[in-house]
Amino acid sequence: MKQILQNPYNFIHQKFTKSFKWTLSGSIVYESFKVLHCFLLLKALPANVYGAMGSLFSLIYLVTYIADLGATNSLPPFLPHIAKSRSRMKQFMLTYSLMPHLPISILCALGATYFAHANLQLKPFIIIIPLIIVLETIRSFLRMFLHTIFYAKHAVIAELIIFFTYTAVIWLPHLVLNQPITLNSIFIPHLLDSVITVVLFLGFAHRYYQTLH
Repeated sequence: MKQILQNPYNFIHQKFTKSFKWTLSGSIVYESFKVLHCFLLLKALPANVYGAMGSLFSLIYLVTYIADLGATNSLPPFLPHIAKSRSRMKQFMLTYSLMPHLPISILCALGATYFAHANLQLKPFIIIIPLIIVLETIRSFLRMFLHTIFYAKHAVIAELIIFFTYTAVIWLPHLVLNQPITLNSIFIPHLLDSVITVVLFLGFAHRYYQTLH
């Protein structure tokens, strides 16, 4: 605390630099292995299954982006308000973020599910689609929040561990037990990935909440 009061610029600069390094290195590792994972799926899956998977992922993340309505990118300017007290953070998270955006996310998720059901012949269990959309919308918002409050290291490590676990759940049964990879074996682990990540991100956000007065 004394260091912060004496030289706040250097303190913030150090925190930003450390956070930036974690974000950059984490993104490089994550995206590199994600590309490798998708390339291997291209080789392992029939063309129609791979095409359906790509269509579903495109639909899910397009709708996730639409459902966000810019909430994620508008987070940083509100940090001074959030950081003032627990009551301010609680008010922002619940009243200004969750309550207005959750109904929109649910409506967008239902619309995307209807579209997928009507237009895609191959798909996983239909309930998976709206659940992933809602959870990924929350995940994106919480990720930005954690990076804004300099919890990038926590977020990056958590997402990398969960991603590698997700890929292991898909590939180990295929490589060891010779089980075929299906849309359900791709999207069910993805749903679990989203659930676990959101729970962890909420835990990190609560830890920050506890540091406020």
